[in-house]
Amino acid sequence: MSKIVRFCSSQRVAMKDEKVAQAQMETLLLGAGFDIKREHRLSAQDIPDFLISESGFSIVLEMKTRCQRMKILRQLERYSKHQSVDGIILLSATAIAIPPQISDTPAIFASMGRGWLR
Repeated sequence: MSKIVRFCSSQRVAMKDEKVAQAQMETLLLGAGFDIKREHRLSAQDIPDFLISESGFSIVLEMKTRCQRMKILRQLERYSKHQSVDGIILLSATAIAIPPQISDTPAIFASMGRGWLR
């Protein structure tokens, strides 16, 4: 997951419009050779922004430009309960503390703004 986190947090994407940011990140991820699925349906209710295959693991990448902490944590918890999910990355313009594991699934926060600081 660290390779994905390093890559995503170093990119410059539109932080005000979530859909534009997702489209930009999709282009960047594909251009860098990542194996991604956009809006992959885990279930009728659970559709993360990206599912990334990395070294045999399936990693959810969820992007948020603005987020209500409890709402996003509930969403990530739902994703973590799917057996096909091996890890979760929250890429957000808003700093938010998430636990290192959500329902036994590794989870990590990545800053969407970090790429603009270089």
